[in-house]
Amino acid sequence: MQGRRGGCHPAIVAPCAFTRALAREFGKDGVNVNAIAPGFTLSERIAKQPERVQGFRKANLNQLAIPRDEMPEDLAGTAVFLASEDCAFLTGQTIVVDGGYAML
Repeated sequence: MQGRRGGCHPAIVAPCAFTRALAREFGKDGVNVNAIAPGFTLSERIAKQPERVQGFRKANLNQLAIPRDEMPEDLAGTAVFLASEDCAFLTGQTIVVDGGYAML
């Protein structure tokens, strides 16, 4: 994962490594292990903290490839894909769903 300043984004390193380790461990049993790495998602809990939302928007929203708030619904399509037969040969992957935030 490329992140800020060309390095690996720290928030993604451990989950990626854990996902790959589990995929190696359980692949022989026919179990696929993948993960979703969401961005700053405007969940009900976050929406109740307007100072955090405004701080994120002010610092980052204009720089995102998709310049809008990420909603919980934005993660649903990825989750459905990962649970589907279309994903039968995909394992050990962390899919970043963040509107382009990891590219900053």
